[in-house]
Amino acid sequence: MDSSTQKSTIPKRMPSSLFERNLKTTNLLVRIGLQTSGDMISDIFKGKTADFNKSLLSKKNIFSTVETLKQLRGAAMKFGQLVSIDSQIIFTPEISKIVGQLRSSGYSMPPNQIKKILDKNWGKGWLKNFESFQVHPFAAASIGQVHRAKLKNGPELAIKIQFPNIRETIKNDMRTLRFLLNRSGLLPKGFNADYYFEICEEKLLAESEYTLEAENINKYSNFFRDYEHLKVPTVVSEYSTDQILSMSYEEGSEFSFQNSLSK
Repeated sequence: MDSSTQKSTIPKRMPSSLFERNLKTTNLLVRIGLQTSGDMISDIFKGKTADFNKSLLSKKNIFSTVETLKQLRGAAMKFGQLVSIDSQIIFTPEISKIVGQLRSSGYSMPPNQIKKILDKNWGKGWLKNFESFQVHPFAAASIGQVHRAKLKNGPELAIKIQFPNIRETIKNDMRTLRFLLNRSGLLPKGFNADYYFEICEEKLLAESEYTLEAENINKYSNFFRDYEHLKVPTVVSEYSTDQILSMSYEEGSEFSFQNSLSK
């Protein structure tokens, strides 16, 4: 696999089992508790008044929270995306920092984890069918990442690879995230988190249906076939499964929803 493309994300293995993911969040809660207690005790020894909220939202706790949730991807990243685009929500600077970083692409799967998924879906020896396959993704999101590749005597492709076992862990991740945010005190008072949790779970489950997404792409391709300035990628069914979506790679400009509304 070709690694010549510029890294847009940092490779880090994604915890795929429920046990691993629960252990990550449990360790995070323990670290936050110990760090908060330690900071408060330190303030007391220095003759200062212990401030729980200040200690809770320390730089170390914010870093630990962001680091863990970005490693988990899935529910945490989608939750961050949803609440960050709601202009009605006003967060403290500390919470805004966490939410803002969860919107970013975060970490990507390392090559060995990618190969394991591709071997499972395409069978071993699939690489011989490709002229090139860029191991570092050019895009990553809450439930998957996208790689650029080129088939031998075939088109250049954008290959969307779903994170391992993501669909099976969505409901558990939502329960864990809900517990984490409610217990940590990170959310502002009066914030209706349940509304966003429900939307987040619904969207994640829908986005994990790659077979349905392929069908929708084909429908859009047919609908917009006569539009000169709009190109919809072509799904490559031979290399598409319920965990992988392969389509023609198309150059284009980034679509800005806000800019579109203003025109």
